[in-house]
Amino acid sequence: MYVDRFIDLSPVGNILSCKSCYLEIGHLINYKKENREAYRLFAGAINKKTVSLKNLPQKF
Repeated sequence: MYVDRFIDLSPVGNILSCKSCYLEIGHLINYKKENREAYRLFAGAINKKTVSLKNLPQKF
């Protein structure tokens, strides 16, 4: 998951943790093909869902 795609989260450090239970869900890596920072997510750690821009809250 690319760091620049996060909407309402500013992760700090090399470990991505759940805000509510503090479980580790990924580690920071540098995606070499695009030279972008990303978090390598652990298998089954989270469920992702693509959301349309029109369905986001108004503050975005």
